[in-house]
Amino acid sequence: MSRKTKIWLVVLVVLVVVGVVMYVLLQNWMNSDNAGNVYVGQPKTNSSDKTPDSVAIKSDYFTATLPGGFVIKRSGADPSGSSLFQVTADTPSTTDESIAASISTTPPGGIQEVGDYHLRASQTDTYAPFTPPNLPPSAKAFKNVSGPAGFVVFWPHANHFAEISLSTDGVASLDQLQTVFSQIVASWQWL
Repeated sequence: MSRKTKIWLVVLVVLVVVGVVMYVLLQNWMNSDNAGNVYVGQPKTNSSDKTPDSVAIKSDYFTATLPGGFVIKRSGADPSGSSLFQVTADTPSTTDESIAASISTTPPGGIQEVGDYHLRASQTDTYAPFTPPNLPPSAKAFKNVSGPAGFVVFWPHANHFAEISLSTDGVASLDQLQTVFSQIVASWQWL
């Protein structure tokens, strides 16, 4: 046998041995305990998938429930005395949705005499009347014409009215805000 043939034979034997060792290691790794390994794809279970609990609002004037994810920032009587009750809440999520609701006494001429209502009704270049889903029949709503999505609802009831404002820092869409509004109105109970 020539020297060249012997070298090729040794190289072939070394390659076969390396291949067998790699195969055994791979089989051992595939059949081993999987603790500590990183997996790519959807997890089978995840405890962080829990939907946030809804948030109840209770006042002397109404009760309502905010969808999960909202955090109440302020609730109670308005220190300035311009409203009887107010609540503000927002989401700490990436959608940055905010809601503010206040209850005030209806002026003798109705909600048309409310400053915020008059502002929105008269500044048609900034605000436009619109009807979100589930808008109560007696309520009026105005949406922002430009800029981030937002709208305000004026909802009279007896000798009070609610001014409900939904807005975003620019991430949430008008459709998302309307969904939040529909959920709130579905749970709203005047007292």
